[in-house]
Amino acid sequence: MWSIIIATVLIDSKGQETPVLVSTYPTLRDCRLELIEVAKTLKYDLVVSPLLGYSIKKNVNSKTTVAFCVQNKEGV
Repeated sequence: MWSIIIATVLIDSKGQETPVLVSTYPTLRDCRLELIEVAKTLKYDLVVSPLLGYSIKKNVNSKTTVAFCVQNKEGV
């Protein structure tokens, strides 16, 4: 199982928000296709990160939101 995780980074804050699991997909392909749809719908940028792989991100004021796919080992 693969899940989409959303993480928000606040540049001017001392604390950080906890990443959130949004939805789960049976394959990595399905997860990535959903990321593409979210990027188109919500105007996120598609990026390839050396750490996260295919992901999407959006910068707004002093906040960066990133969504990416991870393998959910609990569901296996």
